[in-house]
Amino acid sequence: MTQAVTVRRDGDTFQARLFWWHAARLLDPQSPIVRVGFEMGPKSFDDIWIEYDPARSAADQYGEPLRREHIQCKWHVSPDSYGYAHLIDPEFVNANARSLLQRAREAQLNYAPTGDGVRFKLLTNWSLDRADPLREMIGNRSGAMRLNRLYGSSTDNSRAGAVRKAWRDHLAIDENELRLLARTLAFGQATDTLDGLREYLDAVFGLVGLRRIPANESAFPYDDAIFQWMAQGDLPP
Repeated sequence: MTQAVTVRRDGDTFQARLFWWHAARLLDPQSPIVRVGFEMGPKSFDDIWIEYDPARSAADQYGEPLRREHIQCKWHVSPDSYGYAHLIDPEFVNANARSLLQRAREAQLNYAPTGDGVRFKLLTNWSLDRADPLREMIGNRSGAMRLNRLYGSSTDNSRAGAVRKAWRDHLAIDENELRLLARTLAFGQATDTLDGLREYLDAVFGLVGLRRIPANESAFPYDDAIFQWMAQGDLPP
């Protein structure tokens, strides 16, 4: 099996297990999750989306109910880090033309034009570069952008200003439009292995009554099931 095929398969496994982490909670009557989607929604933020009951959902970083969360999964075989410039580089998401930030902008216009109630999250096993200014702008609690850090200076001649200018110029938008977009962005790091995610799922499945797969069985049928449903058109719109 070539390295490229291994990377793709592991990436699919990563996405599938994150989907089940949220989908299994639909069986928990105390969960705020009311719908979960897979491979549908805004381009590049369609890997997984979660819809919450606004009466029971967590609040966003500004105290407003979080209604929806769209997650882009990015799995890498080897450890590394990324920074703000990667988000304007199409190659970071294996694309030829459109960057992750351009796709986030399109998604924000379509799903969160006022900049609230919806979050677009990059979830990857890479970490934010410790030396990159973006790292200073991400909240530890939710992973959402901290606008006070992004706008901690008034000019472009600063670390925060360099981020704003690069993103504004790349998207060809003004400061107010960038502020609305930035409010919807979030970043998360998957620090566990694929086997670790399977162990977490085993515990969740036991709590909500789904069939548990013994750890000594190499096959984990849940990984493939979601892709089979998608291919057969059995997923809800």
